[in-house]
Amino acid sequence: MQGAGSDYQFGGNYIVFVKRGEDLLPAHIRTGLTDLDYSEVVSGLKATDSVIILPSASLVRSQEEFRERMGRFNQGVPGMRQEGTQQPQTTARPPGG
Repeated sequence: MQGAGSDYQFGGNYIVFVKRGEDLLPAHIRTGLTDLDYSEVVSGLKATDSVIILPSASLVRSQEEFRERMGRFNQGVPGMRQEGTQQPQTTARPPGG
């Protein structure tokens, strides 16, 4: 058995994109402890690096599904104007006109 502290729970090796100056570069990193929201980066980054977060395919899909649901909701609510529909034309004239 290895000594305590040498293994990282959920740790692994990953490639992330970092902005260094004006350049966007891939960086190999090693992660340590995580609570699945935040991860400890134990090697591969400098203190001045900015990590670029790219949306995952599942996030993009979720956003598209949400927009579709909202679009269907807006179409079914009485009194809400839908895009592309014309307002009714009236032939009434003001009094005295």
